[in-house]
Amino acid sequence: MKPFARRPTPFLTALTAGTGRIAQAACTALTIPLVANHLDAEEFGLWIAVTGLMAFGGVIDLGIGGDLVNRLGLAIETRDESGARRCIATAYAILLAFGALIVAGSLLAHATLPIDQWLPVQQSATAREGALALTIAVVCLGLLAPVGVVGKMRLACHESHIHYFWDTVATGLMVLSVAVACVAGGGMIALTLAITVPPVVVNVVNTILFFRRGRLAIAPTAKAADFRLALRFLRSGALFFVISVATLVCIGTDAIIALYALGGEVAAQCGVAIKLVTSLQAVIGMMLVPYWPLYAAPLAGGRVAEVWRILGRSLAMALLIALPLAAALAGFGNDILRFWVGAGIAVPAGLMLACAVWLPLYALGAATSACACNTPFVPALARIMTVATVVMVAAKIVLAEHLGPAGIVWGGVAAYPVVVLLPTLAAIAWRLRRPAATALTPATRGVG
Repeated sequence: MKPFARRPTPFLTALTAGTGRIAQAACTALTIPLVANHLDAEEFGLWIAVTGLMAFGGVIDLGIGGDLVNRLGLAIETRDESGARRCIATAYAILLAFGALIVAGSLLAHATLPIDQWLPVQQSATAREGALALTIAVVCLGLLAPVGVVGKMRLACHESHIHYFWDTVATGLMVLSVAVACVAGGGMIALTLAITVPPVVVNVVNTILFFRRGRLAIAPTAKAADFRLALRFLRSGALFFVISVATLVCIGTDAIIALYALGGEVAAQCGVAIKLVTSLQAVIGMMLVPYWPLYAAPLAGGRVAEVWRILGRSLAMALLIALPLAAALAGFGNDILRFWVGAGIAVPAGLMLACAVWLPLYALGAATSACACNTPFVPALARIMTVATVVMVAAKIVLAEHLGPAGIVWGGVAAYPVVVLLPTLAAIAWRLRRPAATALTPATRGVG
């Protein structure tokens, strides 16, 4: 039966994920100059802000997708078809309701509120187009809430490489749509549709193919949705939502800290290096996340040695990926930046060295989090990341005042092992010392 088919090796999945992410980054890099040369400055800035909302597609599922990986992964590992169907149906019921609320609210707001008057643009025509573009983006986010969960289902079924392929297809369609819109003389609305619609369409196709190919036995039905399981999803999902937001603040706010702590000119210089490192982090993260569902079966059976073995392999994979990238940053970072954005860019050597030191730490953290995102460790990880948010942001601000732009990254380098990496490993080790508490029961996994 397809739901319980043999899974590919983590290395193959990681390689596919990394290749797909590189292809996505290349396609994205082609989009910006096309639109910048097509729209005027005010329209382009508004378009960037509006389409940037699609980045929230990763957290629009309220953390339920993360919990679904654990519950569905365990149901599949234990060959529990009814439990798998109940998990999927319940997750869809919640996310369909939430997505419908977003869509209805955005349409109502567009019809009744003067959104165009709130936008920071001077031309009234641009403001009206911007208000409509904003509504389109929010509607597409609402649609992504239910249809985007297919990525988490693929991950639970050890098929994240297939989802990464479809993500790459969506990115390619976005670039093609932007090119067609520019050639046809389309305005901001057409270019917003070009960015926001392809992910929705591709995820719908991905979902249909996911259930069509031998998985009708676990396809969602209205009767399979479970109210008590929905409450568990919402409780556990809230923890995953906290983890996602805290991670975003800890790791994704360097450019904002640079802007407010150092000023716009220095922030622009620092931001280019941060953008490069962020792209590399995305590649590393996508190559390590396939290890997440591998822990489900050994945790369910209380097989502690196997959990440590998987974690050891994922940590080795993390260093195998990150160390060559770090060496390239340390030795050729400015050459890479000049090739990417032009000859006028030069980043201080201290900042580039800090970025090179940060990458292996981030990779080790990503590998550790892939284990800690499993059900027995999630509450501890949520507490760790909540504290880490305060400590890391404070460390970055303090060191930025003393070391300049490099201090922002060095702040993360200094704080991350102390407040994230080591506490997470300690939480895993402490919980694994109690195999009876770590082994998941039907009540804790919510599918039986």
